[in-house]
Amino acid sequence: VRDISTNLVEVTLREIATQIKLKEKYSISLSVFNTLPVKRTEVTKVSFYAPSKNFDIIDSEGNMVDFTIEASDDETDYILDQTIQLNPGNKFITRKIYKVVVSIFAKMFLPWDISNFILMKIKK
Repeated sequence: VRDISTNLVEVTLREIATQIKLKEKYSISLSVFNTLPVKRTEVTKVSFYAPSKNFDIIDSEGNMVDFTIEASDDETDYILDQTIQLNPGNKFITRKIYKVVVSIFAKMFLPWDISNFILMKIKK
């Protein structure tokens, strides 16, 4: 029962996150949910797929967010050989796909709120 409820929550939160409209076409967003009834400021570990290992993270106000890359693995062959679509509504195509784990310093998450971050590729 616990696995079913956890999966249901994850699927529901993912569906909510995919409905968030982004300002820039092909932006990659990270949505972090505060599921507690209190304000929170803490380091949050987030796992996601990215087209580069060289990026910045900004908040919804355009401010740079402090983060540390904990792990980064090239998953290109695995993902492209699967029927997995990272975001089926997005026509963005990338040559590389990395599974990245970062620790983000999340400031003042309001109770029961969603904080959105945007992944910005750093120009070489």
